[in-house]
Amino acid sequence: MTETLDPKKQIVSRIINDINRGIFTPGEQLSQRRLRKIYGCGRWVAMKVLEELEASGWLDLTEDGTRVVAETTAGTLMQAVELRAVLEIYAVEKLVPMITAPFIKRLHDLNYQMWHACLDDDYEAVEGLNRTFHQCMVESVDEGPLSRQLAQLYQIKGFYDVANFSTEEQIFKSYSEHALIIDALETGDMERLRYHVRLHVVDNAEDWFG
Repeated sequence: MTETLDPKKQIVSRIINDINRGIFTPGEQLSQRRLRKIYGCGRWVAMKVLEELEASGWLDLTEDGTRVVAETTAGTLMQAVELRAVLEIYAVEKLVPMITAPFIKRLHDLNYQMWHACLDDDYEAVEGLNRTFHQCMVESVDEGPLSRQLAQLYQIKGFYDVANFSTEEQIFKSYSEHALIIDALETGDMERLRYHVRLHVVDNAEDWFG
């Protein structure tokens, strides 16, 4: 049976693609009426699409309440990346005393699934599994303020774009770095763990936004 795709997700993906292609430019207004005209969607879907694009940093809300294409800079993104690195290092430090064999197996399974999705050329699945890998570590420590703060950072434009996982080389790099993080978690080597988490978060972001 063919799976029916969520129309909201389809339109969100199309708009992000159109922004990346320069069809919509920074500062350009996007309204419900415009989305309905261009993408043929209903009012409710258009409203939800705009809300999601704003929440994930693709749109900014102006003082008069209109939504415009965001003018996110590489510098702004790297500030967010630095904060993400600090928070993820804090999370894995708290995680080490709580490590169990089933948890390590789950991380390995997620990492293997990510690599196999790459071999199947399913880059959208790669992006989702990479996100789940990171969230799994954080949510095992805290489902409150830390998770919420990181969730906001994860939604920032550019963090988890499929385009960041568009080549086998990029994905193998992430896969290998995940394996080093898992090994450091399992052995409890805090110095190596901090090093590999920071390297993984910051180095990859420099590749994406540099």
